[in-house]
Amino acid sequence: MDEQEIFESGSRNERDMVLGDDADYAFSPQMGFLKIDRQRMERERIMRLGDVLGMFLLVYLLLRMFSGGSFQLFQNLLSRIAGGNMPAEVQYVLSWLFYMVLTSGVLLIPFFVYAAYLRMPARVAVPLRRPRISLTVLGALVTASVSFMVSLAVSLMTGALKQWTGVVVSIPSVTLGSDPVYFLLHILQLVVVPAVTEELVFRGVIMQSLRQFSDWFALLVSSMLFALIHPSVANLPHAFISGMLIGYFVLRTGSIFTGMFIHGFYNLLSVLLELLLRNVSGSLSTVAYFGVLVLLMILGLAALVTLAKNYDDLFVLNRRKGAQLSTSAQFLTLLKSPPFFLACGTLLCTMLSYVHLV
Repeated sequence: MDEQEIFESGSRNERDMVLGDDADYAFSPQMGFLKIDRQRMERERIMRLGDVLGMFLLVYLLLRMFSGGSFQLFQNLLSRIAGGNMPAEVQYVLSWLFYMVLTSGVLLIPFFVYAAYLRMPARVAVPLRRPRISLTVLGALVTASVSFMVSLAVSLMTGALKQWTGVVVSIPSVTLGSDPVYFLLHILQLVVVPAVTEELVFRGVIMQSLRQFSDWFALLVSSMLFALIHPSVANLPHAFISGMLIGYFVLRTGSIFTGMFIHGFYNLLSVLLELLLRNVSGSLSTVAYFGVLVLLMILGLAALVTLAKNYDDLFVLNRRKGAQLSTSAQFLTLLKSPPFFLACGTLLCTMLSYVHLV
């Protein structure tokens, strides 16, 4: 056992005296004064947390894999129970509600258990402070404008990739129903449910559990995981950037409600834009699309200027006192965790399944 291990294994009484939290040496009755390797201690803590987070990510992946079969089983069971006596519309609504509950549970349950395993207080795992309305609204405009611009750039790049190489990067889409009930269900699925569940997990439990190392590290990792759960690799750039922006505003306001509002606002704009394009034909659809983007860009720029005038430290996050490693070193250390690396690799491979040749 080396000096560091003796120091870490000893109880506080055995160590007799520690020369402050930032001291380079501590006293042990067994070894006298010992040099503390704080960088090594931080790396080990990151690795341990990475192992735990990676295991729960793998549990989530397993649940997601079996959720499709569970949904099919529910539909078959519902058909047998109905026996042809239940209207098709009612069966559809019940199936859709079950699907939303199922997908929400698949995402929420593993990471709520993860928070319980880490013994995170609820107020820490899910910060419920009342958000600053002005900062939240301005943040929503900035996030939406930047995300739509990135999405447009990715769309142009994937189009060029298909034309030059024959490689198609597909994006799964959901067709909005014209019936009011179906349309409401689609709004719940595309706007409300993701804004609540994904924020609870990524800007809530995951990001807050990583803040013990630094805010930038927590923001980077949670945004990366948020991007990786999206089904197509074409979603990766704008999901990561929107995750970074949403996470930043959650950190600034100290409220998960900020993330839910920004996330829901962006998703709602996406749905409304799809509705607009569906009801406008021909060249007018292109004009309408770029008109909306230009308007969003103007609003986002105005919001950014307003934020810069009101906040001198815009996009500056405090580095945790006592952090020994840089953000990049922390991130590389996390990737050395086998369960975490395996989970991220599996998520990436799932995204690549949407890439194919014409």
